[in-house]
Amino acid sequence: MKEEVLLAEIPLMLFLANEWIAVIGAGSIGEQVVEALYEKGHRRIIATRHSEEALKQLAQKYRGIETRTNNCYAVQRADVIVVATKPKITINEVGPEIAAYTKEKLVICLAAATSLEKLYQILGTETRTARVMTGLYVKDELAAYTLGENTTAEDRAMVHYIFGSDAIELEEKLLAHRTFIACDTGLTAKETDVKIEELVQEGMPRQQACLFYAAMHEALAHQLRKGISGTDIYAEVGGSGSFTRGLGTMLEETGFYELLRECVQKTVVACGGK
Repeated sequence: MKEEVLLAEIPLMLFLANEWIAVIGAGSIGEQVVEALYEKGHRRIIATRHSEEALKQLAQKYRGIETRTNNCYAVQRADVIVVATKPKITINEVGPEIAAYTKEKLVICLAAATSLEKLYQILGTETRTARVMTGLYVKDELAAYTLGENTTAEDRAMVHYIFGSDAIELEEKLLAHRTFIACDTGLTAKETDVKIEELVQEGMPRQQACLFYAAMHEALAHQLRKGISGTDIYAEVGGSGSFTRGLGTMLEETGFYELLRECVQKTVVACGGK
C-alpha cells in the first residue's frame, strides 16, 4: 500500500519540478528560497531585485536560473509566485504592481502581518493565495502556512515542495506566533554572541566557544523534539543550590524573563495574532 502511494506521488512531484517559480524580492529570505529550490535541483526559477549588481551575483551563485529587475515579467512567466518583500512594500508596491498578472496563479506571501483578506483585496479573488512564515534559513527551518479558500491540493503540495515536507498548516492567526520564532532566530543568535564574546574576553578561543554553543543548541533541539520542556531542562541542569540556579534567580530578579514575555506578546499583537 505504501509503495502504491509513493508511485501515485511521482507524477505530482514531476509536475511540481517542472513549474516556473518566481521569487519576487530575492534579498535575504528570498535568496534563501532560491537556495532551497536550487538544492532540490530546481532550475526553473526567476528571481527579481532592483539591483542589477545583486542580480549578477545571484546568477553567478545559482547558475541556470533567470534573474530580472522586472517583477511583472517574472509573474507573467511564472506558474507560482513567492513574494519575499517586506509587508509595507508587499501591500503598497509589489501587490498592486503584479495584480494584473496573478489571475488563476498561486501567490505565496512571506510577509508578516499581511492577511489573506488583504491579499485578496490587492490581487483579486481569482488569485490563489497562501501565506508562509518561516525563518531566515529556509531549507533548515520548520515552516508554517495557511492556504486561501480557493487553493487546491496541488497548491498545498507546492508549499511543501518549496518549504519542506514537514511544513505545518496552521490557523492564520497563529502565523503571528511563528513570526516571533522567526524573529527569535536573530535574538537568540545575538544573545549567544554576547556570551561568546565575554568568554573570549575571559580567555577561551572563539572557535572553541562557537563549537561548544553549536553542540549545546543541537542537544537542546534533540530534547525539545522529544517533548521535554525548557523548564524541565532548567530544573535538571539547575538543581537546588547549583550555580545555574543562582544565575537563573539573578535573571528573574532583573526582569529578564518578563522582558522576553513582552517581546513575544508585542510581536503576536503587532502581527495580528490577537
